[in-house]
Amino acid sequence: MFESGRGVAKSDFEAFSWLTKAAEQGFAIAQCNLAILFGGGRGVAQNNVEAARWFKMAAGQGYAVAQANLGLVFEKGRGVTPSDVEAARWYEMAAEQGFTNAQFYVGTMFERGCGVAQSNKSAAQWYKKAADQGHVEAQYSLGLLLSHGHSTEHSDVEAARWFKKAADQGHAEAQNTLGYCYANGSCVAQSDVEAARWFKKAADQGHAKAKHNLGVLRD
Repeated sequence: MFESGRGVAKSDFEAFSWLTKAAEQGFAIAQCNLAILFGGGRGVAQNNVEAARWFKMAAGQGYAVAQANLGLVFEKGRGVTPSDVEAARWYEMAAEQGFTNAQFYVGTMFERGCGVAQSNKSAAQWYKKAADQGHVEAQYSLGLLLSHGHSTEHSDVEAARWFKKAADQGHAEAQNTLGYCYANGSCVAQSDVEAARWFKKAADQGHAKAKHNLGVLRD
């Protein structure tokens, strides 16, 4: 309540004080939130080592949010020795609990071969789990794998469907890509009208390539 200013004056200092009391009693959610305060230097001096320590405590209790955050800590080397293997391990623990962001992160690890054996098939499977829950980056990434034939489930129709889902959520890169699809008749029936519509949506968000593509299309 103190952290969000609900019912009381907003105070990161008070939030830190009360979260510490709960965290020291082993409450996983409080441990995770305390780690976030340490990582951001809110209500306390910024300290990545302490942030990592509290994330580990919460993650060790099976709290998915903390597991995903701990994966990021290991991937970026914030307060710990960087380790893609540890990052992938913690991401996957959270992903297996259905945590959407972690599912996307696991997908990226498999696609890049970081901490795990490179596998576009596994990447696509994890992207789809996150995409089915509405994760916009996962929807776009899945579309790319499908459209480029980098997955055993190659399908232009499915690629276009996922590009459209991401584009409908305002993802500028997906909007520009969908514009390409319509302009070239790849994945979808060719339509300059639809191409222009999607290029403009991306261009209105400041997407430089979309601005160029819209200009060329109208030339």
